[in-house]
Amino acid sequence: MRFGRHCAHIILAVAGGIHASALCAIDIVTDSPTPSSAQRQAVIAAPSTGISLHFSQADIRAVLEAIADFSGVNIISTESVTGSLSLRISDVPWERALELVLASRDLDQRRIGDLILVAPRQELLERERQLQAFDAQRAELEPLVSESIQLHYQRAETFRTLLGEQGNRILSKRGVVIADTRTNRVFVQDTAARLVEVRRLVSDTDVPLRQVMIEARIVEAADTFGRNLGARLGINDIANARGRVPGTGGGIRVLPGGGLAGAGGVAGQSGQYDLPTNPLVDPLAAGTAVDSLAQSLLVNLPAAAIRGTAPGAFSLALFDAGLTRFLNLEVTALEADGRGRVVSSPRVIAADQEEAVIEQGTEIPFQLATSSGATAVTFKKATLSLRVRPQITPDNHIIMNLRVNKDSPNFVNVTAFGPPIDTRQIQTQVRIQNGGTVVIGGILTESEQNNRAGVPWLAGLPVVGRLFRSHSQQKDKTELLIFVTPRIVEQGPLVVPTPLPDQPVVPPASALPG
Repeated sequence: MRFGRHCAHIILAVAGGIHASALCAIDIVTDSPTPSSAQRQAVIAAPSTGISLHFSQADIRAVLEAIADFSGVNIISTESVTGSLSLRISDVPWERALELVLASRDLDQRRIGDLILVAPRQELLERERQLQAFDAQRAELEPLVSESIQLHYQRAETFRTLLGEQGNRILSKRGVVIADTRTNRVFVQDTAARLVEVRRLVSDTDVPLRQVMIEARIVEAADTFGRNLGARLGINDIANARGRVPGTGGGIRVLPGGGLAGAGGVAGQSGQYDLPTNPLVDPLAAGTAVDSLAQSLLVNLPAAAIRGTAPGAFSLALFDAGLTRFLNLEVTALEADGRGRVVSSPRVIAADQEEAVIEQGTEIPFQLATSSGATAVTFKKATLSLRVRPQITPDNHIIMNLRVNKDSPNFVNVTAFGPPIDTRQIQTQVRIQNGGTVVIGGILTESEQNNRAGVPWLAGLPVVGRLFRSHSQQKDKTELLIFVTPRIVEQGPLVVPTPLPDQPVVPPASALPG
């Protein structure tokens, strides 16, 4: 197909003189037959090449005819399309050129198949209003048809609410819907055109909900290390138990020892020395006697126990031949290293956009004071729980609103009101691919303590100072990680609904309004 343009000057003889006008048109030379209706439809849908037009005071119908010849599309104009216009455009898509021509004369177009109807804009709007009014009047006179629809996956009452809620456009003003919860059917009465839309809605919405298996893994890992070193050093003189005077010296004697209760008891000051051979021991006071060995300690800084485990001890005693004076040394040490891991894995299946909850644990009683002064018992949950609401996206990803709890009672630090509850909780929204695993949260806690206690000045001495001090070191590391893995549950083939009968089923007359 080849396009060209020619201009012709038209001279008209009119009363009062001669009027000359120049008219430019489009020459269309084709090498193929006239396009068919299907070809014209393809021209409308396909992108067009550019058109060049040059008109001066040309009749608008001639311009529309030129565009129709160029595009191969049928353009119909009403009798109201009149007037002239001048334009000069170059290499513009014919659709755009048509819009410009119509806009210049306040015209509009409507496409009907492979035809384009051109008319004034107000005329087209009035025509559409008349058609709508005609359709409304026809709907008021159209006979009603009743139909029974069997639902397979959604509840009949829910579907009835969907059709009959306020402002719904699916049913007409005369339409009625009734739900039978026993058979899970809905009875619909409306025009035939509306029933077609109802059937389409049923086929789109009466489908099984997809399901998701959600597995959460709560991993608690602990790594602890502790080391305690300590010593006890003391001097004990039990010469009085051998019938001698304790201490050293002449008239003024010196008795070294630990606490005054020990040294004083040996010297006979307190009367509470618990050796059986001590004549100063009162039998009635033997139950409250003070341990002389403990009171004789100059340094009493033993290693502490770690998590209930007592430290090891090494002792050394130096004494004279008469067994009256003793130098006692005890070194205690303990090193503890512990590792532990706790894995909790709750699982639950949830329907698409439906909330599911799984919970396991205990309820701990607590006493509360009421306004009347009496006490009441209330229970607090300490549970492992998973609460989730999944949403399956079209690309088979899962969006989940998650809440994971791992609570446990702490019976180590019990108070007068009951044991406290250690809580671990995470609440979040996450998007995960089907079958993928993601860490949705974690808590890492590290603590390190180094404690030192000793006798001033003496504890700082090299080598020997270790006998006058104790040292403890504690390192604790705990880590909490929460993993989530969703998997879409593959389901079997859908239930094929029973074909609708050719003749509509009419519900009982009592079920429909008069």
